[in-house]
Amino acid sequence: MRAQDSEVTSEINSALEANPGALGKVARAMAEGHTSPTAMASAGAGANSGHAGNLARVIRFIQDGLVPSAPSRAAVAGRSIGGLLRDNPNFSDEAIEYLQRLRNLADSVEKSDESREEEVQDLTQASDQLTEKVEQMGGVYVYTFPTYLIVPAKVDPERFWFKIGQTGRVVEQRIADQLRSTAMPEDPVVLRVYTSNAKLTDDSHNPYGALEKKFHQLLASAGHSKTLARSGGTEWFATTVEFLDQIAITLDLDIEKRELD
Repeated sequence: MRAQDSEVTSEINSALEANPGALGKVARAMAEGHTSPTAMASAGAGANSGHAGNLARVIRFIQDGLVPSAPSRAAVAGRSIGGLLRDNPNFSDEAIEYLQRLRNLADSVEKSDESREEEVQDLTQASDQLTEKVEQMGGVYVYTFPTYLIVPAKVDPERFWFKIGQTGRVVEQRIADQLRSTAMPEDPVVLRVYTSNAKLTDDSHNPYGALEKKFHQLLASAGHSKTLARSGGTEWFATTVEFLDQIAITLDLDIEKRELD
């Protein structure tokens, strides 16, 4: 679905480019001719190429009606459209109608059982690959539950719950077995693995223990809060994978990830 009326298209594009947040930065970078997420990030749009790419998908959905196939991406697109409508109360009736239709489309993908099952399968396959890597090499890893990728944290609608763990190169038990629990309605998925080629030192036998602590400290100092649930443990944070990637970049770590289409 595409906004055929040139006036509606112009109106929405102007609102996107005037957006004061990251969405606006990416929209302006795209208007300037930047087509790749890396080029957008280099131009200052998005925390990194992954963040810029995610926002670019949202903008293409708004501009061209290219509906995200993954429910988690559809959820982000729907919230972004809701914010655009909220921040532009003077939109024309035609623009409001078009954006509301898009939001309904995103909502239908987000709530589709078939789409959810396909995304969970894709997430699980990608998670298995990342889990195998961290078990072989050791590293700091980020994981969450598939549902958490759709439901934002109450503290901030742009953040989601992620848990940061770590393991050395020698593991006593497979990571996958440690993560899974019969008490949980779904299995968690690993989204990131951060490794280092440099020689790591730590007081314990596990060289990644100190790096995990640095992640936790930097998240806490940035106000990316821990869960208050009594049984939530100490490693769950309301944050974004883009912020975690930026920490990894700051710590000069290699980033291993598997992106969904």
